[in-house]
Formats: sequence, structure tokens, C-alpha cells
Amino acid sequence: MTVRAQAIGRDFEFSDAAARIAKLRESAYNRPVEEGFLGSVREIAMVLSSPRSGSSLLASVLRRTDQVMNFQGAITPFLGMTDLRYPVSGDTDALEAHQASVAPWLEPYLAQECGYALERLEGQADRDQFAVDLAIRLSMQWPDIAFALDHVRSATNVALDEAVRDFGWADGEFRDPKLFHALLIRRLRPAYPALNPYLYDIDAAMIRDLMPEAPVVVTLPSGRFVEMPPLITIRPWRRATAADLRGKPLVMKTVANTFRMPFLSALFPSARMRVMHLTRSVAGSANGMYDGWMHAGFWAAHIVDGDLAIPGYSDKFPEWGRHWWKFGLFPGWQAHRASKPVDIAAAHWRTCHETILAWLEAHPAQRADSIRVHGEDFLDNPHRKAGTLARIADWFGVGMDEGLSYAAENELPLQLATVKPAPQRWRQRYDELEHILNDPRNGDLMVRLGYDSDPETW
Repeated sequence: MTVRAQAIGRDFEFSDAAARIAKLRESAYNRPVEEGFLGSVREIAMVLSSPRSGSSLLASVLRRTDQVMNFQGAITPFLGMTDLRYPVSGDTDALEAHQASVAPWLEPYLAQECGYALERLEGQADRDQFAVDLAIRLSMQWPDIAFALDHVRSATNVALDEAVRDFGWADGEFRDPKLFHALLIRRLRPAYPALNPYLYDIDAAMIRDLMPEAPVVVTLPSGRFVEMPPLITIRPWRRATAADLRGKPLVMKTVANTFRMPFLSALFPSARMRVMHLTRSVAGSANGMYDGWMHAGFWAAHIVDGDLAIPGYSDKFPEWGRHWWKFGLFPGWQAHRASKPVDIAAAHWRTCHETILAWLEAHPAQRADSIRVHGEDFLDNPHRKAGTLARIADWFGVGMDEGLSYAAENELPLQLATVKPAPQRWRQRYDELEHILNDPRNGDLMVRLGYDSDPETW
């Protein structure tokens, strides 16, 4: 079976995986999605930022409440499944309004994943729906592997039972997605030995403990992939209803959406678009991106045309450093094929925030309705976290319910992090970052973003 994308005039690169996912959606275990999803959403809250600004952690907080709708992760894998990605869609991650013509193929992916986290699995029907969701996600994470739903369903049941028996979970409880996925992968690997647990957002010590036989091989999941490692771990999910789509905001968190606002505005024709501009200092963001460039993950989801000669990356990691870009393809990335990682990071940070400011300037109604949040206020400063989350809840027009209050008062598990955030952690790499701190382009933009000009305050 070939899924043909007439809207973009070619066969999807992942037509085999798309066909398998379509079959999974047709399973009797999969509950129906709402018809006309894209036209039914009435409000979208776009979290726009540069990489390593805390958007994944913020999204994990917002998934703790059912007052807003979420996807399980970024929308990038869904775009990849419909070939809205480099090089087919263009030279960068940017997407334009006319490319929303792919909506008929994209809509089922988005409708399947829009909803809320479940705290409990009430019976086998919930387990079966979770197994379908897992099989779909696995098929995007590993598009070259044909996962059988019966295998995934059996492994899901065993992993959940093991969590109760060996790790103290109550019957029906879902406590820890990272532990669950480690247990799940352990059960799936005999049938699918290409599954590499070390590419997931799971602590390596947990993997070594549960799967000591798994080789510690840090490689790309295949020559082609859809979701950018570290691969996410998902939770049981309750799908949004028609009433939810009409009455609650949908949160969308993907850094590259900064360059896709024309496309997303056209994709959701009935939705009021609101912007949460999430910032982080150039020092903090660039420092986090540098860690990512040195990490076995965060690759852009396609080999770039031509060789890269990035000092300290292309030469240090010959397995991928000459062909795989990191953190997505921002407009202008081609000029930095031989730049240092910190200079690429600063250019990426600058391009993101200049694009966000330009969009808001060109759309006064959205600018008046937007909110700016400094990531440092909940990443690095627990004393300001509660006030920041209360301010965000007020912007959404929702209350500080049990889930948001818990997030405000407690330290949460890190999401897609290489190192635990800490105030001014970037100072440990000051010598490498000093020249971008002294670059007036970055300093002027920092002031525009509401920061003091003195790096001591960042």
C-alpha cells in the first residue's frame, strides 16, 4: 500500500510506516477520533522559543492539567510522516500557508494525539488504547521496523504488570513513563533487536540495570528517522472530545513552529492564535545547545546536503558529524556549516527571537494578546516558579488546579535534558561563550527581550 500525497505531488518517504499507522488507527482497540479536527479547534496557544529554553519542561507542566489540551510531544514527527520536512518542503524548517494543503494527510495524526494525560488505566480497554498509541509512536520513532500490534499489546500488559509487581505501583496506576518504557522495550527487544534503548529520554543507569545485555551503542536509529532523539516516552492518553475542541486551548510546543506560523494559521482556520513567547538568555540557551551538539541526540531529522566542517563536532563525531545537523534547520543555517557550535547556537537563538518579534509586530492583535515568559523563572529559580506558573494559568484563563499546584510546589522530572538546570550554569563555559556575550547583536536583542544588559543578572 502506498499513501500518495497529491497535495504535495509525490509519494511520502515514509509511505510504508504511514500505511502501518493507518492500519493501527483502524484497529478495533482504537477509539474513534473527532471528525473535522482541524476545523473544530477554537484556540491555540503557541509556545515559541529558541532551543534549550525550557519549553519541554513547561509542556510537561501543562500536561498535568486537563484545563488545556496537548499533544504527547512536538508535532515534528507528524510533519515528517507527511514529508513536510527538509529537503522536500524547503531548505529550512520554515513552512508557508500554501503547504497546509497537506491537511487531509496530517489531520489523522494530530487528531489521534490531541488530549490529556490519564493518571490511571481503568481496565483492559484503557490498556488496549495505550497499546495502540504506543505502537503508533514506535512506528514513527523506528519507521524501518514493522511493529505488530499483538506484540506491543502483550508487551504493554506485561510491563504494566511488572511495574505493579516489582516497583510498587498500585493496580491501574501509571506513575513513571520512563520506567514503563524501559520495561516495555525490554519486552520488545527479543522480537525487535534493532530497538536501541539508549536513544530514549531514559536514564542510562536504569537501562543498564534493566537491560544489561543491551549494547551501549550510540548511533542514529537508522539512515532515516522521523522523531529527533532523545526519543520521548509517552503516557496513557484521553482523547479530546468535540466539546474540548470548542472550549479549551490547545498548547503547541515545538521550537521550529517559530518558523511555521503562516502554515499553522492556515492549518487551523477556525482557531484564535495566541503566542507565549518563552525566552532564555543567549548564554543559557547557547550553553544548552552546546551540550546538545556534544550529545548523542538532538539531530535534525534529515542528512543535510553537502559536508559539514563544524570544529569540535564534525571532527569529533565522524559517525554523524559531517552529515547531521542539530536542533533543526533555522533560516540561514547554511552560512554556518563551518562555524563553531557556540556561534551556531547564538545565530539560532537570535533568528528564533527576531522571527517571533517580527511576527508579533506584524500581527498587532496577537501581540496584544501574547505573554512573555523568561525561562529562567521556572528553570533555574524555584522561588519564582510558582508565581510564573500562576501568571501563565491566568493568561490561559484557567485555575491553579491540583496538577498545576503540584508542579509549582515540587521539582519535576527533567525533560530531554543533558544536564540538570542550575542558575547561571553557563558560567562553567564562560571562556567559550564570552565572545557571543560581547556581541552587540545579542546584547541588543537581550534588552529587547526584557533582560538587563548586565550578564551578571541573567
